[in-house]
Amino acid sequence: MWFLRSESVMGPQHQGERVKYDVVVSKLGKEEFSQVSDLISNPQDQGRYTALKTRLLRVFQASAEAQFNKLVWGMES
Repeated sequence: MWFLRSESVMGPQHQGERVKYDVVVSKLGKEEFSQVSDLISNPQDQGRYTALKTRLLRVFQASAEAQFNKLVWGMES
């Protein structure tokens, strides 16, 4: 959801990958930062925002799915 909101603000302004990347990095908490520290310490020349967004969505989607499965399986016990 966060990416949808931020892209709705940045989209009409035609922000480039670098600006979007910088905005996302500035908003990361400790947990999020630890998941993407390699992308931050060694950013790609091209597609750095896309790489950052893809990683964050993949990591935290898997985390949300695991939490949901734990909740569902716990209810069945």
